[in-house]
Amino acid sequence: RFIAAFRATQGAEPAQVLQTIQGLFRIEREIAGLTPAERVEVRQSRSAPLVDDLLSKAAVRRHELAADSLTRKGFVYLDNQRGSLREFLVNGEIPIHNNACESELRRPVKGRINWLFHGSEDHARSAANILSLVASAELYPSENRRLSIS
Repeated sequence: RFIAAFRATQGAEPAQVLQTIQGLFRIEREIAGLTPAERVEVRQSRSAPLVDDLLSKAAVRRHELAADSLTRKGFVYLDNQRGSLREFLVNGEIPIHNNACESELRRPVKGRINWLFHGSEDHARSAANILSLVASAELYPSENRRLSIS
């Protein structure tokens, strides 16, 4: 919502929120190689103040802006997701984003349309077997994968 608000030139506030979010991601890039405990320490000292400021602003501004404002909708989302958005601050194993989850969810959604056109039930069954094999292989680290052709 903040990107849409920024593009719609709804004032400087969406730009400020986006800059704060960029700052959080910048910190995450800097601490990517640290242990989970070290990440939590840095997140508590550097990221938590930014998140707290953003969430306190959201709690106030969501009531002050017009109902149809994209900026307000962004603040409502932030305020409603307060607990989830703070979780990465106390768990060093959780990334700041959910890109991996989004990518995994995209696969069956894209496939749903394609799977309608396999040509026959046998083709669909073969495709399901191949997809199961690929999904199983993805569960193992790459150093354990060996191609074996019998």
